[in-house]
Amino acid sequence: MIKVCLTGATGFIGGNLLEFLLNKEVNLILVLRNKSAEAKIKKEYLIKTKTCFYENNLDNLITFFNNEKPDVIIHLASLFLSNHTKNNISDLLKSNIKFGVDLLEAAKMENVPHFINTSTSWEHYNDEDYDPVNLYAATKKAFESILIFYVKSYNINAITLKLFDTYGLNDNRNKLINFLIKNIGNENEIKLTPGDQKISLVHVNDVCEAYYQTLNLIKKSKLDHKVYYLDANEHFSIKEIVEVIENVLNVKLKINWGGIPYSNRQVMNVYSAKERLPNWEPKEKFMHGLKKILDEK
Repeated sequence: MIKVCLTGATGFIGGNLLEFLLNKEVNLILVLRNKSAEAKIKKEYLIKTKTCFYENNLDNLITFFNNEKPDVIIHLASLFLSNHTKNNISDLLKSNIKFGVDLLEAAKMENVPHFINTSTSWEHYNDEDYDPVNLYAATKKAFESILIFYVKSYNINAITLKLFDTYGLNDNRNKLINFLIKNIGNENEIKLTPGDQKISLVHVNDVCEAYYQTLNLIKKSKLDHKVYYLDANEHFSIKEIVEVIENVLNVKLKINWGGIPYSNRQVMNVYSAKERLPNWEPKEKFMHGLKKILDEK
């Protein structure tokens, strides 16, 4: 049975992937940033896994990998900030670069052969091959460059999955769908951008399936670093998403379109020049997935 080390298990995608892989009977171990993060994971899942508390300490990872000998690292942990300030630059660098580099160094020292990285489509402003939308996207690309060094220099095989927007049940993130649902029945005006930007929304179940398929793919891959995108195949504008919510719930949201201007580096279209994960197709159509969320409300 393959042994997988998972980071980011306290996040929306990571938490869903934790449950998904346990149901697939994958031998799973976790790396959490600190002891307090443990409280965010269900006790029944903690019983089935072994946990390392990173605490910004490379030696903790080395000892953990030496004891557990994982076959693959799935690195999901990151800090997302759409806009940064001078006060959170250090946190971005620690979360999105330093933590990942420590994982790679421990993998090198303890001969962990496979690494599945997670990055973002926000690296492609104006559909460019590389033009980061924000500092978050730039840190993800910086780590990817370091990952390539470890692939070229040591016996580590890597695949980077680049995500677009994600959604699903029990999502507590401050994302568009949750924001709109929370404001149903609100008499106050909801300020949004003009709403013409297109986004690709992939259901979290399809994302989990993609990581599971990547586990099988990376074992068959030659020593290399490959990049694949998880695109939903269907793209909607913000206006179209609002219209769907209104139609399904038979409500009228009080939207002030243009009440918030587009950001300085607003992404208006889904990145087009992308290689999809082989043999993976999203199964959950957005209209159906959104209706299931709305039915729960």
